[in-house]
Amino acid sequence: MKKLHLSVVVRRLLVSVTIPFLVISFILFSYTLIRNYDYNYNSMLREEQAVLRSVDDHVYSIKRGSMDAVQTMDFLYFSNSSGQEIVTGSAERVLSTLQSYLSVYAEPVGATLYNSQLDRSFRFCFSTSREDQDLITEPEWVVPEEHRTEELLPVSTDQGLLLRYTIRERYGSLSVFIRPSDAENYRDLCRSVSGDPLFYAPEEAPVGRAVITAVSEKNPLALSYTIPSRMEFTGINLFQLISILALFFLFILVFILFRYIQKILLSPLLLISDAFQKVAAGDGSFRIRQNSNIVEINQFYTGFDAMLDSIRDAEEKTMRHQAEAMQAKMQYLQMQIRPHFYLNCLKTINFLAQIHADDKIQSIAISLSEYFRYSFQDVNRLVTVREELHSVGSYVELCRCLYSEIRLELDVPEEAMLIPCLPLSILTFVENCIKHRLDEDEIRIRISASLSGEGDDARLLLRIQNSSLFSEDVIAELNAEPVNAFQYRSDRVGIANVRYRMWLLYQDAFSLFFSNEDHLATVTVQFPVQVPPDRERRLL
Repeated sequence: MKKLHLSVVVRRLLVSVTIPFLVISFILFSYTLIRNYDYNYNSMLREEQAVLRSVDDHVYSIKRGSMDAVQTMDFLYFSNSSGQEIVTGSAERVLSTLQSYLSVYAEPVGATLYNSQLDRSFRFCFSTSREDQDLITEPEWVVPEEHRTEELLPVSTDQGLLLRYTIRERYGSLSVFIRPSDAENYRDLCRSVSGDPLFYAPEEAPVGRAVITAVSEKNPLALSYTIPSRMEFTGINLFQLISILALFFLFILVFILFRYIQKILLSPLLLISDAFQKVAAGDGSFRIRQNSNIVEINQFYTGFDAMLDSIRDAEEKTMRHQAEAMQAKMQYLQMQIRPHFYLNCLKTINFLAQIHADDKIQSIAISLSEYFRYSFQDVNRLVTVREELHSVGSYVELCRCLYSEIRLELDVPEEAMLIPCLPLSILTFVENCIKHRLDEDEIRIRISASLSGEGDDARLLLRIQNSSLFSEDVIAELNAEPVNAFQYRSDRVGIANVRYRMWLLYQDAFSLFFSNEDHLATVTVQFPVQVPPDRERRLL
């Protein structure tokens, strides 16, 4: 079975509750907006159609009145005569009759009579506007045809769309100009909506999702309304608004409830889980040190911290016991090296006494006393490289009294002289260089040092070389010895103990390697300049 974190379970529970809630709310809100939009759209379309029907009725009446005026004897004289007086008198009577008939409607702008024989037009205009008067005198409105015809055409002007109703018969023509936007129903519609609907010729009417267009079935006329704002057009009533607000506050309530549960229950459980993870990762100093309003959780916090305190006390007691045991082991190792060196010194003095070399015995005594002063100091503290090399010099002076010639070469930079190191660590390898020398007139010993890295990564590299050479078997055996095992042995005491003491101090941060380089037996030791932070400069 798949394991899940508590926080994941709570989040999934919250999502399983809130997501369907949000989806349903979104669907209801969208449905409300769509229904309102459709309702307002259809209402506007019906109002446009009502306006067009009213305009159509008025246009029909205007056409019928114009046709009645054309069928009079006055218009017959006007359209078939070329006499100036007859045409003028007939035109005045026709226009007077037509004006009295059309004055009951709001849509007519004016009318024009035109006689092609005289090339003269007669007009009247209901409006005093200069623009309207110019419209009904334009030549294109009054061009006649030879036979009687009747037509109603839409005409786009700067003042809006006009309908031109023209009747032509022989030499005369009558044109009546109708402005649909002057209809009372249209003006009422403009006052009830934001933005004015506009009249267009059917083929010129705008199209689009935000345009509502109604087309007249009887006349070449279309009425279009461009929706200024879709959101404004989807008006929401009071009940719908209250329902939406209720859903919104319900969602906020669910979120607040989740936050409350998270604060009193989920957050403490996550804190406990985090505490266990930190303790498992080795952070023994971590403590919860918090209080909770829930009694059981607060008791768990207190008990958890008390348990960690008990574990810490037990670990400190165990570490003290281990430190005491390690100190005893280090003292044993130190004592294991010293007798080995002391015996070599006594053998040397005995040999010189046998050959009566009193001067050399005196020199050995002085060098040996300096060495003893160094050797019998506190074995639990580290020494500097300078102190260790001084001890090496004293030992070499002792050995020069016995062997033919020992040449000691030092290549150690000044900055390496103050670096701490284990006591007797370099001396042990110098002692072995002389002890296992070849039968040569001169023994050459070279000690060099170099620094690498910076800060906590700084390391000291020591190389102890002598004119003898290791055999391949000895190199393989020395390099294969374990570094972290405490050995009680009778041979190679010095090397084994130095290696183990360095491991106790530096753990895996040091290296000890034996090789033959440049025809010289070479011991390479590398260790950190800084003692590990969990240890003081003292060994223990």
